[in-house]
Amino acid sequence: MKMTNKQSGRKRRGFVLPLTVAMIVLLTVMGLSLQRLGSSTRMQAAWATSQITATAAADAGFTKAIYEMNKNLNVKPWNFSNVTDAVDVALTNANADYTYTIEEIVEDSEYRITSIGQSAWAAKTVSAAVKVQGGFDYPIFAQGYALPKSPKAPKQNPPPPKPLKKGGKLEIKGYNVDSYSSDPSQAYSGTIEIRTNNKHKKSVKLREDVVINADIVVGPGGDPNKVIEMKNGAVVTGDAYAATERREILSVTLPVNLDNKPLQEYEYRDNVPIAGVNKYEELKIPNGKVQEINGNCVIYVVGNVKVEDNAQLILTENASLTLYVGGEKLEVKKKSGGLINETQDPKKLLIYGLDDCRKVKIENENADDFYGAVYAPFAKVEMKTNGDLYGAFVGWDVKLKKKKGGEPGTFYFDRSLRMDNVLATDDLAVRFVVKRWREE
Repeated sequence: MKMTNKQSGRKRRGFVLPLTVAMIVLLTVMGLSLQRLGSSTRMQAAWATSQITATAAADAGFTKAIYEMNKNLNVKPWNFSNVTDAVDVALTNANADYTYTIEEIVEDSEYRITSIGQSAWAAKTVSAAVKVQGGFDYPIFAQGYALPKSPKAPKQNPPPPKPLKKGGKLEIKGYNVDSYSSDPSQAYSGTIEIRTNNKHKKSVKLREDVVINADIVVGPGGDPNKVIEMKNGAVVTGDAYAATERREILSVTLPVNLDNKPLQEYEYRDNVPIAGVNKYEELKIPNGKVQEINGNCVIYVVGNVKVEDNAQLILTENASLTLYVGGEKLEVKKKSGGLINETQDPKKLLIYGLDDCRKVKIENENADDFYGAVYAPFAKVEMKTNGDLYGAFVGWDVKLKKKKGGEPGTFYFDRSLRMDNVLATDDLAVRFVVKRWREE
């Protein structure tokens, strides 16, 4: 029996209606699922954002804490009570804040900073132990190597200092290396290390039967057997190994009162010593003249320092000299009478090369022993004397070369120059650095 058109249409409508309802239900379920998924994703994103922001806040709190500690180092004498905690400090341009505390672990030497960052319901904690690091932690440190390229600078008057090359070269010729302390009460007692950031072949050269009673640390990734070249019977009694990371050292910062002092011209006057705080355009001791330093003397030379032939610079027995070299070079000439420190205490003669200083060359060939410490992070430091060396030497490159044909000498690192305690010295190249780090 044939179905009529009317009956057929009813059957189709009866089939479409349940299908439509099923589709509506399915689309509703899918919509609700997508809504829940979107809501969950948004919540996860909000949680992740809060976590990231809380971490940034905790890091900011730690950075602020160590900045305040380092800033406080400029206040002499150092006093831990001057460093205060911070509570609920808002993080700029973010819905977050941080709180940090600073506690002393080892008196005047090591501290723990705990910083908590808070953003919405997320919290992050950073905890780190920080210790004192000084400018003369190493007897010899050649910092050079791998400066980033900078755009060509416009012409200046006076012209800028010569650009630095890779550097990090270290040469010891005719000097054994050992250590002592000019002040046993403040002496560092650990292993001493000679260091360079350079990792390339023959960057460290040891010559003429020298005996190095220290470890030698080469740049990260370097092979000590290739980096260190030993000739003519040279011996290293310590270990030789590669550093885990490049060591950056601080630029020298002038004391504010010295930087602001009026500039004057240096003029040599017979039998008139230099004393007190001075700021010179240049310091040039004329041929055949002897310039004495009396008392506690501080000198900032904006330009160059030069001790001419047959001239001499002498620290008298009760004197001290902190010398800042702002020009390209400090030079004590070969035929001069040298730079004499009658106190025989290296801490009484501190020579700092500022960022533009590119050369520190002291030839004490007509003098005996040299007592002093040189810290010139961007200068080639070269020492040559007829006697022994006492102190420490930090530069872009460092060379210790005994007078040709002279008897072998010894370079004695003064262990009291190394910082174990923030109260041990007034050295300006001191800062707090991270020793251990933990994140929760």
